[in-house]
Amino acid sequence: MVSGSFTDIFTRTVRLMLADDQVDAVLGIAPALHSPLHRDLDMAAVGREISAANHWGKPVAFWLYGGDQARVAAALAEAEHVACFGGIDEAIIGLSACQRYYQWLGKKPDSSAEQRPQGVEGARPAAPKLAEGVHVGKAAFELLRHYDIPAAPEDLTSDATGAVIAAGKIGYPVVLKIVSPQWLHKSDRGGIRLNVSNDRELLQAYGELTGLFQSHTPDGRLDGILVQQQIQGTELLMGIKRDPQFGPILVLGMGGIYTEIFRDTAHSLLPVQLQDLEEMFRSLRIYPLMEGTRGQAGVCWPVLLETALALGRLATEHPEVAELDLNPVLANADGCWCVDCRIVVHSAD
Repeated sequence: MVSGSFTDIFTRTVRLMLADDQVDAVLGIAPALHSPLHRDLDMAAVGREISAANHWGKPVAFWLYGGDQARVAAALAEAEHVACFGGIDEAIIGLSACQRYYQWLGKKPDSSAEQRPQGVEGARPAAPKLAEGVHVGKAAFELLRHYDIPAAPEDLTSDATGAVIAAGKIGYPVVLKIVSPQWLHKSDRGGIRLNVSNDRELLQAYGELTGLFQSHTPDGRLDGILVQQQIQGTELLMGIKRDPQFGPILVLGMGGIYTEIFRDTAHSLLPVQLQDLEEMFRSLRIYPLMEGTRGQAGVCWPVLLETALALGRLATEHPEVAELDLNPVLANADGCWCVDCRIVVHSAD
């Protein structure tokens, strides 16, 4: 028979265990009973008290039984470092996952990805700050350049004459793209022209794109027509997603217009090391193509891995970046180049 002092004993015991340097986590087994006879067994209040006293941030798992588990778990949903489970196996698995997560956070980034500290000779200048919202084009690529993430040579033009001049500097063949906040998915709307090989084709493609934009989005904002070097290679995806619980997550996978169809991607918490990146790429179905097949050369692995490391560093140093999509990244035996970038910035608060 459990007396009315059960909650006091339980709370004091857990607090003493949390204060012990030899204890990394606590698993508590407790009743959750919905009955007037058990009003003194308020495990929701116990959980909140334990959470408030847990200055060490150690995980506390509750295995609840007795029929009122859902209500108690919902009451503790916002309590820090406390989680409720429906079985002891689930609770142990949850604590094990916490341990692996903390071990992952303790990993050091690869030395090749470390940035020189600010304020010393030869230090990298401060990264550009992006305002809250969605960024494409010049602003997005400026942030990439700060981290030495390679991008295809390009020039944003405001008229056809400027586009011809840009193509002459870049060298044919080129790609033309509509740049507009209303045209984030350009391929789906026909806002790209590939394999433009001379001035005549460029003028025709330029007119087609500007006309297409005006007909589909007459009230939209056209930032310009991007003239970009045409690069051949395997289409890859590199990106960042920010999870509210675990922070930045690196995404690698198959890129191009079929990304959402094949969903050939790998995900990893940050920071990452070279070995982690190699395992991520090897897990992809597209990996044999990246290695080279049927007489075709594979990708330049040193450049590709260094680019992924740089993207991970960008994610950890810019908590305001909620999403970042590089799709596609074209990779071949000579290197890799980002040809399209979208960055979503939220308030860092």
